[in-house]
Amino acid sequence: MDDESLIGFILRLASHTGSTPIAIARRMGLTPRYMGRMSILTKHLISLPPGQLADAAHAARLSETEMQGLLLAPLGERYGPLAEDYLRRPHSRNSYLRPWTYTRHSQFCRSCLLEDKTDLGMILGGSWKRRWHLPVVFACVRHRQLLKDSCPHCHTPIHAARLGRFLENANTPDLHPLQCRAFPRWNPEERGMPFCGAYVTGRSASSISSNLQTRDAVLNLQSTFDNLLSVNGPDFTESCGTTVSTAQYFNDVRMMATLVLASWPHARRYTATPALAMALTGALGLLQHDDQRTRVQTTRYRRANQALYLAPPQAPRVRAALLGTAVKILAVSERTQLSNEVWHMQRRARDLHPELPQKIGRQPGISPALMSIFYVT
Repeated sequence: MDDESLIGFILRLASHTGSTPIAIARRMGLTPRYMGRMSILTKHLISLPPGQLADAAHAARLSETEMQGLLLAPLGERYGPLAEDYLRRPHSRNSYLRPWTYTRHSQFCRSCLLEDKTDLGMILGGSWKRRWHLPVVFACVRHRQLLKDSCPHCHTPIHAARLGRFLENANTPDLHPLQCRAFPRWNPEERGMPFCGAYVTGRSASSISSNLQTRDAVLNLQSTFDNLLSVNGPDFTESCGTTVSTAQYFNDVRMMATLVLASWPHARRYTATPALAMALTGALGLLQHDDQRTRVQTTRYRRANQALYLAPPQAPRVRAALLGTAVKILAVSERTQLSNEVWHMQRRARDLHPELPQKIGRQPGISPALMSIFYVT
């Protein structure tokens, strides 16, 4: 199916054949031993070596092109943080960048999962989209609603798993592709159950806002991102008053978003509406509370606390507010004004954590225009 993710394909195929996701993945050669047990690893969401890709395609009765289309790596041609050059860099130097590369859990649009009216779609539900793993995707323009990021029953992120795996309870049979497979960790009454089992489409869609201006701002931003991510979208766009490639633009957005997050509320006036600014302020209040609660003068905790500001917010509404603010700052074409804004944001971020601006500036793939402004200031 169009834009289906590997995890969605495995879930639907397992349900259709009466098998389990781990059995399907084993036949496709995707289950190395990890921590002493067979697991489907998160890295397989992104890419596969050529030989492994061919074997997986053959086992699934797909062409290699179709198999490649289930992976996230091809999106890197337009979404810079997924570009192959950056994914090959040593993990130790770029671990703080991974959250902006892709999300280990899957977001979803309830209406998209329910709208497939084909015979197979009525049985298995709609496809889980690849783009729902991208941090810059937070809403469904077609259905005019925010994506959901967790199970409506147990509130666990969908398809999140521990220890480097991308699916919990992968060896459990008889679960529908739309059922939550998470362990019910948070409800004491359900801790003896092997999995949650609730249908993720069981509750109403997530409204963006009752405010028309806020709703339009979120949908317009998502529409812009969707156009840039599209195969037929523009190859170039504007950032910092200069023309940059689409891939570079998303790297600029990532860098500016982390700077906005680390220096909030300095950039509040660039947020589209008061409602979005309030959403971001509320999320940052919780973030800063966690930072202060765990702050100690050891290297381990300093790094952990810095990571709080280098990752995108999980909540789609908050992420929309943050990304919209970053995009508006990047749209400033007057270099003196932009340099002044960046200088003040760097200063505030440095007051929060002295090493934060340095880490933000080390993000790869940033356009020369933004890099020169960042380091001149």
